[in-house]
Amino acid sequence: MNVKQKRNSVILCIRVKPSSGKEKIEKKGEEILMWVKAKPENNKANQKVVKILEKVFGKKVRILKGLKSRKKLVLIENIGEEEIGKILEKL
Repeated sequence: MNVKQKRNSVILCIRVKPSSGKEKIEKKGEEILMWVKAKPENNKANQKVVKILEKVFGKKVRILKGLKSRKKLVLIENIGEEEIGKILEKL
């Protein structure tokens, strides 16, 4: 899985599919896929990605890399790899 521990936070690599008819997160093998209804214009899809991830993990989320790409690195604060793994297994 594309997860890296950084101090007391985790960096997660996700692939986003904007302008979808649904909003969900799915783990397929080692890849984490995310569908959002928002269009990739005026930062709307990125804002939706952050909002959904904050709801799923219950922690503050920031996009570190990939603001204009479907592949993104996101930082989830104050969480460990083990906790991330448990949450992702439930998806």
